[in-house]
Amino acid sequence: MSRRPYQPVMAKFWYLKHASYRLYMIRELSSVFIGIWTLNLLVGLGKLIQGPDTWTQWLALQTHSLMILFSIVTLALALYHSITWFKAVPQVMRIQIGTSFVPASLLTNLHIGAMVGLSAIVLTATFWGI
Repeated sequence: MSRRPYQPVMAKFWYLKHASYRLYMIRELSSVFIGIWTLNLLVGLGKLIQGPDTWTQWLALQTHSLMILFSIVTLALALYHSITWFKAVPQVMRIQIGTSFVPASLLTNLHIGAMVGLSAIVLTATFWGI
């Protein structure tokens, strides 16, 4: 009788077999891009503290076409990450009113609407310098 536990063989690219696995991996990969972008922002804050010359150099780096492309890709991945997160809300937050539950689509749409609304407020305040 063997005492070794069963260890299934996992294919190297297991996540390429099904679309849901690929979307899951994209969602997880998005956190890496968001983390790098956040570190870039923290470096920018450090450059701002160091003085106007280093701040200007950091700003010049941000206008490079690769940095702009990186920011656009990161924004797209952050939106995808947020929307998939909001789609998970009805599975963990079931609101019961009487004998029925609030529809999942309503919960998801309310969260996405709140994100869009708050983003609009922040962008408006930034644009008008409030």
